[in-house]
Amino acid sequence: MTEFDATNDILVRYTGNGGSVVIPDGIWQIDPCAFRSCAALTSVIIPASVTEIGESAFDKTLVLRGAPDSIAFRYARANGNPFALTA
Repeated sequence: MTEFDATNDILVRYTGNGGSVVIPDGIWQIDPCAFRSCAALTSVIIPASVTEIGESAFDKTLVLRGAPDSIAFRYARANGNPFALTA
């Protein structure tokens, strides 16, 4: 998890270079603004372990990926982010 600043399985901040990012399984919460300042992100795969996503955690053109009716899907729908299913 070198590209993630996480405490107690809470993702506080993404510190990587961008591209397509996979959040590690076991993270249960994404803090507000955790990915907000990373313009180089193209998509984020959110595991089923994530049950809470803070307000403004993700740039509205970023594609969020997850399972149908997951927290990723609900967040994308509520905040205007594009959404795609993971395989």
